[in-house]
Amino acid sequence: KAEDSGKIYVIRFGEKRPYANLRVALSMVDAGKMVVTQERHLFNYPNGEAIRFPNYALIETPDHERYLLVGEKKRRFASSQVFRTLGFNTDEIVEATEDDLTAYEDGPDITKTTRYAVGILAKDQRQNLWYIEDGARHTIPHASLVHLYFRGWPVKRLTAKEISAFRVGEPYQLHDGELVRLKGDAAVYVMEHGERRPIPSAEAFEGFGWNWKNVVTLPKVVMDDYPLGEPLSSYTSPSPPVSLTLR
Repeated sequence: KAEDSGKIYVIRFGEKRPYANLRVALSMVDAGKMVVTQERHLFNYPNGEAIRFPNYALIETPDHERYLLVGEKKRRFASSQVFRTLGFNTDEIVEATEDDLTAYEDGPDITKTTRYAVGILAKDQRQNLWYIEDGARHTIPHASLVHLYFRGWPVKRLTAKEISAFRVGEPYQLHDGELVRLKGDAAVYVMEHGERRPIPSAEAFEGFGWNWKNVVTLPKVVMDDYPLGEPLSSYTSPSPPVSLTLR
């Protein structure tokens, strides 16, 4: 966040993309993890397309195509009947032009067989936790990830048979950009592409603009799932995620 201008950006692959407004930003970003800086410190990053719509916005274009926006992707509804059958509400549709959607990649179409397009948190009879989205089940290996990314989500109870009907996806992982430490250890890491990159010093940590309150302490059983990556230096920074969302 640029403190002087009030603008909020996500920086990814060396490019800064502004959020259209605070509402859009907060649909995708944990406000407590924003790095506050001055606009002048962002001048060296070229401008990318603005992020105009909140996550999970329902969009209709002039040619009457309807889309669900999920992260950086737009997912087209196969038909108006599919839209209605899956329980989406026309009152929530936002009109937009094709140009408004150019920054979004094409995701898979939403059809009558699509299940849980916006994702659910589920628990089976053995108390295993799952994130289910778009027909795939992702095991949640530890309750700490639920606290991080699914706080306040309702839990849907499903039988083992119902769970097994979904295809197996990758286990749910820590998000890129998460600051983590092992319980009982002072070393702090930043997550990037499934690895934990050591932060060499407190000075380096603060130089990146991070806040100590955002460091998450995790048990060894979670940390062991992530191999060590290259340590950060004062001249490199991790590739920030598209967003630090609750999912």
